[in-house]
Amino acid sequence: MRNIILFTKPGKRAREVERILQTELKHLTTPPQNPIVIAIGGDGTMLMAIKEHELEDMSFIGISAGHLGFLQTLKPEDIPILVDSLQKNAFTTISAPLLAVRYAESGEVLGYGFNDITIERSGPRAARFELHVDDNAGTFIGDGIIFSTPLGSTAYSLAAGGPIIDSRAQDVFVVSPSNPHVSPLYSSLQRPHVLQKGRIIKIESTTEDLQERPIQLSVDGTVVNKDIQQALEVYVSDKYISLLELKEKDFHSRIDKKRLGNY
Repeated sequence: MRNIILFTKPGKRAREVERILQTELKHLTTPPQNPIVIAIGGDGTMLMAIKEHELEDMSFIGISAGHLGFLQTLKPEDIPILVDSLQKNAFTTISAPLLAVRYAESGEVLGYGFNDITIERSGPRAARFELHVDDNAGTFIGDGIIFSTPLGSTAYSLAAGGPIIDSRAQDVFVVSPSNPHVSPLYSSLQRPHVLQKGRIIKIESTTEDLQERPIQLSVDGTVVNKDIQQALEVYVSDKYISLLELKEKDFHSRIDKKRLGNY
């Protein structure tokens, strides 16, 4: 079907759901005007689909083929509703900004994160670096720091003690320490912080610290650089992901239900 791209998790259950969807899509006489990616699986499948198409003008929606997935807002039994909504053009889109990480000096962007960006130790010793929030700075020591979007706040950041952010609050991001050292000398970030879009966080290490305490950079759970040697900046970018919301299946309501344990 033109303008519909299926991104399916390998596995028996996801393939079964895909077959059901393919059958229903045969009844779709009018394809959507703009490309839509339908991710079938769990949150990992959605993240992989987004990563593959993040810089393209596409919308995304997920169908769950497992037990839990915050981003997979539809169940297999919702497939007829999805196809009917596509046929009637009865949907809207939600814009979810991406986090970005770049080299502070050159401005070269190293990656965009839909869920989170993490700067963490890559060796046995705790990481140590200067943490700058705009013009203010302090020394951090610990396993690392997790930068999370509101939609990603239920992932790695939550496991590290970070807050759950309302999915409607797309103008903020979360900075959560991972196992910070509790010491009067290293107290720049011992609790999670929620910051407004527009703030820029700079991570800077001395050459000696980088040799003794190497750090790495991960984006949405994938290591993109195992040996950071330059200062980094993390910020909310001007790029975003368009998420499809069906009029009969409110996206934010489904997210809230899952966060409250109603799957």
